[in-house]
Amino acid sequence: MVFGCPGAKHRKARVLKAVALYKQGVGSKILFSGGNVKGVCEAIEMKKDALQLGVSEKDILIEETSLNTCENIIASLIVIERAFHLANIKSILLVSDEAYLQRVLLTAKKYMPSFIHFHGVKSSYTIEKETEENLVIEAKKLVAYAKKGYIADEI
Repeated sequence: MVFGCPGAKHRKARVLKAVALYKQGVGSKILFSGGNVKGVCEAIEMKKDALQLGVSEKDILIEETSLNTCENIIASLIVIERAFHLANIKSILLVSDEAYLQRVLLTAKKYMPSFIHFHGVKSSYTIEKETEENLVIEAKKLVAYAKKGYIADEI
């Protein structure tokens, strides 16, 4: 499962990581999650990139309604249920940038069924000044998510 992001560089890094795992046989399907943020449907853009990188269209699922991490997980669970039935899923890899992975994992802990094992996978996006600024923003978002009750207390 690949989490969308408004930034094209971050999105592409996430797609590259997911496609590499797919080509290594780590997973047989890729789910791209992300709705229309800032005029771009993140899931559709990621799907286009994956197709160009050689992923078979039959192996791609998209969730294109979510607008944040919490919605990514909840809406993606619906897509997974419709495609495979959640009871048939044993594990899911969650692909995101290092800066966002903690929030992804804490949110997944809160909303993923306990019988699904999930693991975070960092995309290979180089930390630069923009990412350092995003880490500060991310810390604030973690606090906001905690206040709203969107995340688990621990992973």
